Amino acid sequence: ENKNDDDDDNDDDSIISFCDLDSRAATRRIDPPRPYLSDLAVREEYRRQGIAQSMIEKCERVVREQWKSNHMFIRVERENGAATEMYAKLDYVAQKHDIFGVEDTTVLLMKDFVRDDDGDEEEDEEEE
Repeated sequence: ENKNDDDDDNDDDSIISFCDLDSRAATRRIDPPRPYLSDLAVREEYRRQGIAQSMIEKCERVVREQWKSNHMFIRVERENGAATEMYAKLDYVAQKHDIFGVEDTTVLLMKDFVRDDDGDEEEDEEEE
């Protein structure tokens, strides 16, 4: 039996998360800096289970080990408190930028892997 695309039976519930990781060279001033993780999404019923964090950490490994980059950028909606909090815990820091336009509602974040490898500030305080 052939089913057409309008059939409800063709819905694929197996995809629970997605993200895009881009290392292309920027060609316009308004392009985001690279490497750049974007469009991170987790199906609502699977949120708060560590899936997004696992995906980010996997992307970081690709960026560091395969692409040999010392940093990764992420852009997040300023009003997305849960995501902003998660990125802060993962050592992403807000960056000044003017690349997304005047009425931008997002924050550009960057993680510096070299700084992260040197140890974070909490570890430095404990040693003193």
